[in-house]
Amino acid sequence: MKKIKLRKKYIDIINSSKFYFEEVTEKNNCPRWVAIFLSVIDQYKRISFASDNKYVINDESDSFIIFITPFIKVACLEVTSKHSMFYKSLNEQCQLKLEIQLAKKLKRICSSTLTTSFEKNDMGYDLGAYINALYKKPLVFFKEYSVLAKLLSMHTDYWIQSTSKLIKRLQSDFDEFDTRFFNIYCDNPSDEEIVKMIVGLQLDLSDPHEKGQSVTIVEFNNGEKVVYKPKSVMAEQSFGRFVEWLNGCTELQLEYLPVIDKGSYGWVKYIEHKSCENNEEISRFYSRIGMSSALLYVLRGMDYHNENLIAHGEYPFFIDHEMLFYPIYVDAENKELIAKSESKTDVQSGYYESILNTRLYPIVEKRVNGTISDVSAVGHCSSDKINTHLPVNDCAIHDPGKYVSNIIDGFKTVYEIIRDNKDDLLSESGLISYFSQSSYRYNIRSTSSYLSINNLSIYSDAFKSGDNFCNRIHAARSKMQAIFSRVIPPDIMLEEMKILSRLDVPRFTIYSQDRHLLSPDHKCLTEIFKYSGVELVEQRIMDMSDADLYNQIKYIEDSING
Repeated sequence: MKKIKLRKKYIDIINSSKFYFEEVTEKNNCPRWVAIFLSVIDQYKRISFASDNKYVINDESDSFIIFITPFIKVACLEVTSKHSMFYKSLNEQCQLKLEIQLAKKLKRICSSTLTTSFEKNDMGYDLGAYINALYKKPLVFFKEYSVLAKLLSMHTDYWIQSTSKLIKRLQSDFDEFDTRFFNIYCDNPSDEEIVKMIVGLQLDLSDPHEKGQSVTIVEFNNGEKVVYKPKSVMAEQSFGRFVEWLNGCTELQLEYLPVIDKGSYGWVKYIEHKSCENNEEISRFYSRIGMSSALLYVLRGMDYHNENLIAHGEYPFFIDHEMLFYPIYVDAENKELIAKSESKTDVQSGYYESILNTRLYPIVEKRVNGTISDVSAVGHCSSDKINTHLPVNDCAIHDPGKYVSNIIDGFKTVYEIIRDNKDDLLSESGLISYFSQSSYRYNIRSTSSYLSINNLSIYSDAFKSGDNFCNRIHAARSKMQAIFSRVIPPDIMLEEMKILSRLDVPRFTIYSQDRHLLSPDHKCLTEIFKYSGVELVEQRIMDMSDADLYNQIKYIEDSING
């Protein structure tokens, strides 16, 4: 909170935009977004309306970008004041990418409302002239759409915070890239030298979580790249330890991505898609898929779909391990629940406790928009983009059905190794214990459901008051089925609403040894699990048998062969 003496017209906007769950603040004690908004209003007076705007994306709504330029100006001034040398020294292309990132986010939020407002105007203006008129008197517009003023200011602040974090973390961690990822070719580089090495940024490579943060790839002038993740990568680190142990037991070796875990964020070595040299490499790729799937099955992994796998020659690389140790949700009567799904078929009976739940192998699912698709790592094949998750030889994608025997052999090999070493793995200092300090994501609803809720919430009438906006979110949320089709505890529903109200994708987490979820600000929520993830993994390892091995192999065969 910040103490600011406000005029009544600003107080009216703040009060109108307040959400029901927000605390009442003392007089002149304002949330961060208000300070941003006041600076933005000042910029409307300073910046002239211009059509030659560098953020324009060359479509029919270019004027919308011009209207939100004062927000972008405030954001750039704020980041420059905090990191003057670093930000100013970034090459022009990187700066522009960062600023266009904000422009696109703000444009998405305001486009519908600006369009509706324009269509209702009776002044006979064309769109450009109408936006120019609003530009001259922004407070009139924002007083009517108070929640829009709040959201645009909040997301401007989120961009300032996330960009500042990226800059600060690059400065502090750069030396570690040399020992973990690649040769920097520069001893003890200064901040200025670090900036000059950065030649490119790839932004918004994941869904927005925790105030708009997402995955970024940083490109350096030596051709190397690193992946920045605004969350812990300790799970990836623990997974790598398990792979190293397995490699000591098998002739065919697995690979994993090296990481630098910094607690609340981390860096991951970049890996790119690479073709196989021959059919033997294709065969070994699918053998490794089988081996990896046995490990993921044991660790109760989920969400290993096509976007989380990179085929690098004969090696499959998994780029995210945020959904290991997945627990089972229980209802109020403490009964174990197996999730309901419209995608479930007779062939997939027992799906949620089988190898198929990893999403590695083909499974047909009904999406939120009603379409039927297979997003699995092994089964999905796109006709309109590069399939970086599939092995390629001579520009041809090979049918995984021809390599079922390789997959099965690989699965069986690792399954039997883990089964035969269960006592060591489950000991107090065994490999399973390494995962205990890692937190994992837990989905109350699917990501596609959350994105749909956000899209449905961006509506002009909803932006007229905080109550309207929350009611709109509630109505949209009620249409989206929770994964387990059960009543969600009130405290979790409230945290979900708070996150959705800032147009974020909720990211609840859980530690492998816990039975309760954590909110993004690490608040403990209702205990909804009968068993912790680690208890379920331990039980799965104890239950490994010839019968279970046969069943999982049957799932794989039936899944791939259709």
